[in-house]
Amino acid sequence: CYYGRIPVVVSECLIVWEDLVDTSFMVRLSPNLSDEILLKEFQKVVSMARSEIEDRCHRAAVYFRNVVVPYIKDPTEFFIKWLNMKGVGE
Repeated sequence: CYYGRIPVVVSECLIVWEDLVDTSFMVRLSPNLSDEILLKEFQKVVSMARSEIEDRCHRAAVYFRNVVVPYIKDPTEFFIKWLNMKGVGE
């Protein structure tokens, strides 16, 4: 995200803040996919239109600035704010 690149995430894990901010710029794939299907999905990423790549890169940079930087600065504060937004601890 910092370098304006599209993250390709191969994981079943959920990103805890994805319901609060736009993460549609990411390409998320299941690690349970066969190698053949993963290869096809990676090919789709490589074949994206330049305009889509640029848009996703812009959104990745915004995500880095608005989510990753505040989290790194103070993970506890970030987590407490996330809990409050979810209605926990009010």
